[in-house]
Amino acid sequence: MTAAAGGLTVKAALAVIPGTAVAVVSYHRDRRKPEGAGEEKTPAELANINRDKLNRMKVPSPIARIFIQKAIFNPHEQTLLVGALANMKDVSDRKYFIETAIGAHEESVAVFLRVRAQLMDLYQEKTNSVVSLVSAGGVSLMLTKTGTVVGVFPLDYVGWTAAFARQERSISNALEAMPDTKGKELWITGTVDPWPAVSLWEGLEGGRQNPG
Repeated sequence: MTAAAGGLTVKAALAVIPGTAVAVVSYHRDRRKPEGAGEEKTPAELANINRDKLNRMKVPSPIARIFIQKAIFNPHEQTLLVGALANMKDVSDRKYFIETAIGAHEESVAVFLRVRAQLMDLYQEKTNSVVSLVSAGGVSLMLTKTGTVVGVFPLDYVGWTAAFARQERSISNALEAMPDTKGKELWITGTVDPWPAVSLWEGLEGGRQNPG
């Protein structure tokens, strides 16, 4: 659905993902497993692998160091997250995702961010459209070749509440200050309750869309 006044296009689960966010975990395990994942590596060895990948992604050393030392990410989760970002070759400013990750203070948030990174990798692998990451309102998002900003999230259900609308407006305001952004899309792995959005944006149009 498209919230015309706000310019936000909300899309249902990616067509390339058969079902829920669990599918992306299986996908990465079988087809895009990062170096070190599932291998007999010590935490120190995994940290070195991840540090090297972050360096090659041009993540500033102080940010990389804080992330590597972040206890909320166990070595396996950290390796999967870094590996997913590393798979997104030729995508600049992946440092923004790591900057977001170092703000995590709960294990559930760490897992959420890891799955987000895997979904972003999967989106890029299927579309080859992402040129860089951007940060808006403290959230890392993807910028495509056409100037569309895409956010992909492992959410089963989103109710369009006033709080959600405020968050979207904060991000939208940040995006509007950026040059060359021509649209914004929210992708989730579940469904969105559209009813409250009618009172927030006039002129909802279209239906759920999936990439061709």
